[in-house]
Parts: sequence; structure tokens; C-alpha cells
Amino acid sequence: SVAQQPDFPGLADFTGQWYHTGQWPHEPVDFAGKTVAVVGTGSSGIQAIPRIAVAAAQLYVLQRTPNYSMPAHNRPLTDHEFNTAIAEFTQRRRICEQSDAGVPHPPPTQATFDVTAEQRRARYEQGWQRGGINSLSAAFTDFFTDERANLQAQEFARDKIREIVDDPDTAALLSPRHH
Repeated sequence: SVAQQPDFPGLADFTGQWYHTGQWPHEPVDFAGKTVAVVGTGSSGIQAIPRIAVAAAQLYVLQRTPNYSMPAHNRPLTDHEFNTAIAEFTQRRRICEQSDAGVPHPPPTQATFDVTAEQRRARYEQGWQRGGINSLSAAFTDFFTDERANLQAQEFARDKIREIVDDPDTAALLSPRHH
């Protein structure tokens, strides 16, 4: 367990091991054969859960509010990709500085409803395949300023959740509609 214990009622009486993602130990944690509970599905939780699930005998996820993340598609770069990134660093940096999200992608030039539903879906899919923090928000100029436009991107993300979650009831819990 971590050295500094937060003030959670009942934690002092817990006899098992516990870890906080913000104070994770430097040595590996062995979850093999253990029953594990993860409290919360924030950014750290959604990164830790799949790795813990592979090792643990049983995993329980205690969730107040569903959360999802966009695929980042992180992977080792080929030598060619690495060399290209180095050679184009100054240009990429300039694009990032001019970008609302600070990423090396040109800003969108069209509003959500300036294109057909099929074109919208294709643009969202292109961003989803690219991955990263602005995979959907970079598709159209009005993502942050038009609630109807933002709802289109939300529904695309809900469709993606429904594609990968086999149980329809679980998929519905993970993709609520807030009005």
C-alpha cells in the first residue's frame, strides 16, 4: 500500500492491499489470482482497468459516471516516421501553436451541417482512426459552439461504444444521453 493514506472513511480498517493511481509504486504490482476493485473510471481508471483485468482473477469496477476515451493509437514509430517527424518538427510546432487543441492538425473549415450525414460520419471516422485528444472536435468549426453540432459527435461516439460492447444494457449504461 502507499505510504501516505488519504482520509477515506473505513480505509484504516481495510486489511488488503490498496493503491492510488496518483501514488503508484515504482515496482510492478502483481494482481495475478487476486480479486480487485477499481473505484472510479476517470482518466487513470480507464487506463488501468484493461491492464488489471488481464492479470486479476476477478475485477470489479465501481463507477459513478460513465467515461470513455478516444483511441490514441499510440505505437512505436518506424524509423521513417521518426525521421520525418524530426525533419518536419518546426512546421508541426507552428501548426500546433495555431491549433485550438495544440495538436498538429489543420483546423476545420466547415460547420457540422454544411455537409451531408454521410460526409459527417466519414469525417468523424477519419478523426477516430487518427485518434488523439481532438479526434472528433477537429472535424467541424462548430463542435464547441453549437449544441446540435456537438450532439452529432456525441452520437457518433455512442455508436462506437455500442459497436464494441456486446451487452446492449451495458452499452446503454456506458453511453447515456444528457440533455
